[in-house]
Amino acid sequence: MADWGLVMCAFGVPVADGQAAAVLVMYGILLSRLPLYLWSRQSLRERIQTDRPINLLAAAMLAGSAPFAGFAARVLLLRGATELYWPLALVIAIGLLLWLPPSLRLGRSLGLPRGRQAAGTAIALALSVAIGVYPQPILSLAGL
Repeated sequence: MADWGLVMCAFGVPVADGQAAAVLVMYGILLSRLPLYLWSRQSLRERIQTDRPINLLAAAMLAGSAPFAGFAARVLLLRGATELYWPLALVIAIGLLLWLPPSLRLGRSLGLPRGRQAAGTAIALALSVAIGVYPQPILSLAGL
């Protein structure tokens, strides 16, 4: 839900950076966050929580830390909000910090991915890093 709030905030920022942030956040929801939510359902039912490196990487991706795609989107959103009205950027930054604990909880709830789930998690992480490092192809596809 928090990422949909970011999309709505980004669409409300009438600056090109806001539109670019919305596109990148929607990418993150569709290709990174949604698969991780679906794969964590089994572990949530079994109440498995682990603190392995893959879980911490997934949590970092969900929280929007660098070098994942969510980081570029958050930087663009904050830059656009700062151009519009700097107190808005402050409120958004506080909201982004409040999203850290739920991201860590979801990352831990993945359990230990095995087989196809491990391959899918690795692909989701790799795609997120690729777009986070170089977001221009996604933005140019969207016409930004």
